Amino acid sequence: MSSGNDDFRLDKELLPIMLDQRVRNAARSPLTTIDPITMRARAAAEFVPWNDTPQQLDRVTDFAIDAVTHKIHVRLYEPRTNDYSGALVYFHGGGWVIGDLDLEDGALRIIAKQSGLKVLSVDYRLAPEHRFPAALEDGETVMNWLTANGKGLGIDANRIAFGGGSAGANVALGTALRLRDNGGQMPIYMALLYGAFSRGQDYPSYQEFGDGRFGLPSAAMNFFWNSYLGDSDAHPHATPIFADLSGLPDCYILETELDVLASENSDMVSKMRAAGLEVSHQIYKGAIHGFTQYFKSSDLARKALNEIANALVSKIGGK
Repeated sequence: MSSGNDDFRLDKELLPIMLDQRVRNAARSPLTTIDPITMRARAAAEFVPWNDTPQQLDRVTDFAIDAVTHKIHVRLYEPRTNDYSGALVYFHGGGWVIGDLDLEDGALRIIAKQSGLKVLSVDYRLAPEHRFPAALEDGETVMNWLTANGKGLGIDANRIAFGGGSAGANVALGTALRLRDNGGQMPIYMALLYGAFSRGQDYPSYQEFGDGRFGLPSAAMNFFWNSYLGDSDAHPHATPIFADLSGLPDCYILETELDVLASENSDMVSKMRAAGLEVSHQIYKGAIHGFTQYFKSSDLARKALNEIANALVSKIGGK
């Protein structure tokens, strides 16, 4: 753990956001001590200001996809309604416990606009009510549905990428592994942002940033993993740092410097490359976990969203 004040390491536009977050956190109960419903409501309210001036697109539509026992709610972002294009299937962050279609709405609108691609955001089932593998089952159901029905939405099912942030990056990668192992149609690319890939906390970044001074403490990650997996043994689809990664699509990985998850993202890059994947690995200096949410105030966040859009265009077309 770093000693002294190292706030100078933060990007100058992210610093006031982080300072405000510390003040709010000091005045309220820790996230890990409240029930999931209250936790979700608090998180939803916190991110309203970051999504209240949305990028205008031709059409944004909410609908539901039928699963065996429930409906999976999704949101389709269309920058141009008359285009037949590839698509990004995106899984939101939130530690498998928090989040919905609104959480990253603003950022996804920007990615859709900048890339010219359709984006389908997935409201997968959350823990602890629905533990692993529920989220991955939902991801697999959505991909299978798109394979059969994408043409009616103007989506080329042969040009689909998976994406996600934090726990959503885990769900995206785990769903790709599940599809591979079950013989389903795979995405042709992945964009994974500051992902959670290992339950273990023996990484250097946990030692350096685990106190949470830059936003995400190790205690929260322990809570999230326990909520998602309970006492069950880790399955490689849930902790993909231990999975056989062969046969997966190429990948863009965004790593944030000031983040407990930084080291495992670097580790995942190495393991993917060893498995034969082509990986674009971008480390954002001065960035905190989840910083792309703060695009209204941060040039660095806007740069990252534009880079993600360009990476998608280079692999599945668009613009």
